[in-house]
This record gives sequence, structure tokens and C-alpha cells, in this order.
Amino acid sequence: MSDYKIILIFILIIFTFSHGNFNKKIHNKVKELRRRSIKIYGEPKGKGKQWDVGKGQLEYPHGTQQKAVIASLWSSYYDCCARQLDSVTAHGSLPSQAVVAYQGAVARLPCMCVSPAERASWEYSKSIKNLSFTPLEDKDTIVEERDALLIYNAATDDAGVYSCQIGSSVSGLVLLEVVDDDYNVVKPETSHGPYASPPRTLDNQGLTVFSSWAPWSECSTCGGVGRRRRYGMCYVKIAENKADNGTNKGEQLLTEDTKIFEDFPGGLPCRSENLPASLLSIPEVRGRRNEIMMGLCKIPCKNTSKQDLDVFLTQRPSIARNIVFARAGQTVKLQCPGTTLVDQPPSWRVLGARAAARALAAGSGGRASIDARDRLVLAPAVPADTDVYRPVSNSTIGSK
Repeated sequence: MSDYKIILIFILIIFTFSHGNFNKKIHNKVKELRRRSIKIYGEPKGKGKQWDVGKGQLEYPHGTQQKAVIASLWSSYYDCCARQLDSVTAHGSLPSQAVVAYQGAVARLPCMCVSPAERASWEYSKSIKNLSFTPLEDKDTIVEERDALLIYNAATDDAGVYSCQIGSSVSGLVLLEVVDDDYNVVKPETSHGPYASPPRTLDNQGLTVFSSWAPWSECSTCGGVGRRRRYGMCYVKIAENKADNGTNKGEQLLTEDTKIFEDFPGGLPCRSENLPASLLSIPEVRGRRNEIMMGLCKIPCKNTSKQDLDVFLTQRPSIARNIVFARAGQTVKLQCPGTTLVDQPPSWRVLGARAAARALAAGSGGRASIDARDRLVLAPAVPADTDVYRPVSNSTIGSK
């Protein structure tokens, strides 16, 4: 690197004091610099034959991808801090957030802004009415990302209040509710419907009822047509026009009814036990269902390296098993008892054979199906259904 600095300085000096000889001497120096650069870094690549110096050109003459990633992380952190500052409540604290997830789904609990040089720690309290935080215990289903906590295969025992901490800074509360409610299945706009319900503003109450959509899951398979899904959970919050000016066109809500939204400005689940009874009784709130959007997908298969396989075998959760007892004639819903730490719809194996949804329905006379929550449904169950059922993903197998 020092050799190049000397050459560059030499070129600038010649250019300043011997401009008349530029076409000869400078040209030769540039050719020499290029020759030495090619010897060390190879031929230039891409349109215009520019060297791939990485985002931001953080180093001359060849940037590093690692530095580009670090620069991007810091830039994202500063943007996050700006948004976080705008979200501070009237009490001078960060807003609390409510997260609702189906049993067996993935719950993503957001933290506050975390810089690339920091690491957040998490605490847990079982009840919001009697807060008593303790350090979060390690579980096979929990993954700590830099700015979020992921809970795979969420269970009712995971419900409660979470808080992340960075040094002496503490985030707002994150309230997790794990539900088993009814839902409607919808399709993307590129399909033939039915489609997702649009947000609805209740002018008389100054509220908005809407669906909060999670990202798409990964595709259920590769190299062919698979399925993917995303959850749209029903939420209610103060309407924007009321939040902005404190008024609405119709009947005013009582202060005690809406006070909770001061701490949860992003809204609360439509059937949350923390919603006041007066809000739970509103037909548009009580009657709106959660939605699950189902879509098709097709992705190429990737070759798994030995290094990737070794990492998976080291870090994969233990295989989970469950035994279900059921009476003949009742509806049985089998859910994967474990997790692969990947949000991916599984396939099911019965008697060692992979069972697609259509094959299950045809082979059982319509009794067996896979629902939008990836559960194997037997309706009704018969004694001949007694067997070992295995939900299968690309990485691990759980048994029932």
C-alpha cells in the first residue's frame, strides 16, 4: 500500500511542474501503476472495467466487503435512532409494543436500536399486571438476533412481557400473546382471491382496525412449486386523524378507554385481554378475524457445503416427540412438536412416505388435510389413523 502512495504523489508532482511532458511521462507512470495493480488484485471486473472496491470504496485501491457491511450496519443504526427519537412518547419513554402469534408460529420481538458494537440482553416477566423481570432463560426455540428476539414454535408458556437492555438503556415493554383463534385464509392480489381485508376506520369511536402482516415464510420446497404463508393479525389503534389533533368527527371515547394506547401507540391485538371491555365489545373489533395468506413459490435448490452441514449438525435443536391420545370420531390436529429454527412450512410423512396435501385428502377420502398453520388435520380420526407422523423440513425431522 505504501508503494502506491509514493507513486501517486510522484505523478501529482510531475503533473504540476512538467505539464508539457504529460502525454509521455504520465502515461508511462499510469501504465506502470495499472500493471502493478493487476499483478496484485487481478484484472478489473464489471462494466467500465472498474475494480470491485466494495460499497463506499472504503479503502484504496481495493475495498473490502467486510468494511462495506460494517458501514451499512452503522448507517442502518443511525437511521433507526432517528426513527426511535421520533417515536418517544409524551412521557419521555420509548413506546411499548404488542406482538401476537399463533401457537407453533414464529414470534419476532423487536428491541430498540442496537449498534454493531453493542449486544442486547433480554428479561422476562410472566404478567404485565405484576411486573417482576428475571433474565431470560435459554431455550432451544429462542434465537437472539442483533435487534430482535425470535421465538420459534411459540407456545402459551412463552406469553408474557419482554424487555431488552443495552447497558443502562432499557427498551419499551414488548407484550407477547400466543393465541389459537379462528382465522380466514386469503390469497395475494396476484391470485383469484379471497383477498386480505383492508384497514377500517371507525369514525364514531376514533379507532382503526387493521391487519399487521408478518413477512413471508420461506418456501416449503426447492426445485419445484412449493407453498409459503404469512400471518395477518388483527389490531386496533387510535385513528391517525384523532392521534394527530386529538379529535374525531363522532362520539368521543372516554379517556380511560384509550389511555392504554399512550403506551401502545402501534395498537393492541383485537382480542387482547389488555383491551378495555368497551373496546372489545365493538362489533368491528370483536368480529374481525386474523388472516393467513397462502401463496405459491418456486426457488432453486442450493448445494450444501460440508462446512454448512457441520454447523447445522452442531447447532440444530434436539428432535422433539409428542404422543397424542384421541377418541375415534373427534377432530385431531397434529402440530410439529419441535423446530428447525427456520420459518418454513413442513411436509408430513406417514408410514415413511411424504404426504402432500392433495394426496392426503385423496387417500383418506377427504378426512386428512394440511391447514394454513401447517397442522395435519384428521377429521374425524379413526382407529386406522394410529401411526407415526413426521413433519419434515429441509433440515430436521420431528415425530408424533
